[in-house]
Amino acid sequence: RGGCTVSEGTASATADVYQYESCLNSWSQMASMNVARYDFACAEVNGKVYAAGGYGEDGESLSSAEVFDPDTNKWTLIESLRRPRWGCFACGFEGKLYVMGGR
Repeated sequence: RGGCTVSEGTASATADVYQYESCLNSWSQMASMNVARYDFACAEVNGKVYAAGGYGEDGESLSSAEVFDPDTNKWTLIESLRRPRWGCFACGFEGKLYVMGGR
């Protein structure tokens, strides 16, 4: 999953995404997210990975959300959260995505 890079004690957002293959004990780079983010919610629903909220490149709180389709290796922006959230978490349940908590 994408996330943050830390340089000299300061976190910064990134759009980079990596997939870990446990059988091979190796990482491979996937398509980048449309929005660089960190401290965001991420969950799988029906074989697709969702990323929502977090902090952006300028430290702003994000409301944007996107979905990754592993069959096409492509991220697509979807409807935004109702308000910006960071430090939140997500889970999939019965085919729906739930984003909870955070600030």
